[in-house]
Amino acid sequence: MGIGKAWGILFGSGDSTKKTLKAMLFSIIPIINVISHGYAVELMGNAARGKEEMPAWGSGWDLFVKGFSASMLYFAYLVIPFFLRMAINLFTESDLLSFLAYLLYLVFLFSVPMSVAFYSATDKWGEAFSFSSSMSRIKPVFKKYLGAFVLNTIFLLIAEIIVEVIILTVGRVPLLRWTLTSLLNFFVLITFYYVYGSIYYLIPGNQNSEADTADTAATAG
Repeated sequence: MGIGKAWGILFGSGDSTKKTLKAMLFSIIPIINVISHGYAVELMGNAARGKEEMPAWGSGWDLFVKGFSASMLYFAYLVIPFFLRMAINLFTESDLLSFLAYLLYLVFLFSVPMSVAFYSATDKWGEAFSFSSSMSRIKPVFKKYLGAFVLNTIFLLIAEIIVEVIILTVGRVPLLRWTLTSLLNFFVLITFYYVYGSIYYLIPGNQNSEADTADTAATAG
């Protein structure tokens, strides 16, 4: 599913390891962690263009904007299903409606990584809000994408279990839960951003688009 390959990119050399650890360190600092998210989006963009390398650490502001933009994609896709599910649970006792609302939430959650991958590859933020376009991109790579989504969920659950075990072992230490949760969740995020980006690259036509871009740049040069 590309997880091993993702880790090879993240820790394949001393330079890439430093870049990864820098992003992980930033991930535990409120507000600054948006820069880490932006860096993960940059890595996703590399994978979505077929580049098997870590991105350079560029402008902190540019990374912040990219991370914030990706976060807004999550918010836009999930806010309505989330509040719809909450309203159904508060004002009705229908298990069926509650279940259907949960399924709707999962469907929208399922589509978000592909939307972020599209944004990371094209910088077309506005177009990334199209749910139907996101689902149409998923269709030709559905099995790989579904497998990545399931593994992503499992890894997040494992990360949560690890945090709970450590807390139970060492006791309550100020900020320990926040630090561990931030580090592990970001590690899962950046790992699977690379995986999702690699899957996006497999969509028919995306390889040709990258080649055309490279040819155009070479001609211009």
